[in-house]
Amino acid sequence: MKWEEITELNPGRFILVEAIKASSNNRVRQLEDMAVIQDYDNPQEAWNGYKYLHKLHPTRELYVFHTSRSDVEVVEEFFSGVRRRMKIQLQHGLPGISLTLTHNNQSIVLQTVLFDTGCAATIFDTDALAEIGIHIDFINGRAKRMYRVRGISEICYEQHIPGLQIEPIALNDFPIQLGSIQEPYGFDGILGIDFMIRAKCKAASHRSPQNVFKPHPL
Repeated sequence: MKWEEITELNPGRFILVEAIKASSNNRVRQLEDMAVIQDYDNPQEAWNGYKYLHKLHPTRELYVFHTSRSDVEVVEEFFSGVRRRMKIQLQHGLPGISLTLTHNNQSIVLQTVLFDTGCAATIFDTDALAEIGIHIDFINGRAKRMYRVRGISEICYEQHIPGLQIEPIALNDFPIQLGSIQEPYGFDGILGIDFMIRAKCKAASHRSPQNVFKPHPL
């Protein structure tokens, strides 16, 4: 089915769909034909449905959208691998840190955050951030498909979170991606190159976040 047909048959619904036919051009994924798997009343049920089916069939191309969207264009991004040269605390053999996120006067400590110079974007697990009131916006969020090895990929949604703070760094207009990364990767979040550039930080040898996020001298 085309997206226009899906929206006409399912007005005002959250939809779990599978791409039957899709094409890629310049890192944009066009969904040409889709099958509706299930429709839902609320976004959390739709996301739970996605996670359950994705765990059973990780190579199937699944998405969650709200039928109020005018289009379902998907941006493609690729993990280029983890760089291991930085002197940061190792977690399961990978460079990781713990850090505090704050939003609307609510804070959460994420214990397992990957510090990855091989990832362009910053991603957080949506279930972890739900504790401080941050949820995926299936209506306005920008859908992205993150590819990894063996043809497996994850769907994320890029959005701006007003009032978000990571450690002492305020990120009022910084785009983050929300998706399911705890289960497939074992991390609460991945700090990518975009955050490192925005925060003007560099890796330090100490384990605390305050020492990891040291600004470059002007």
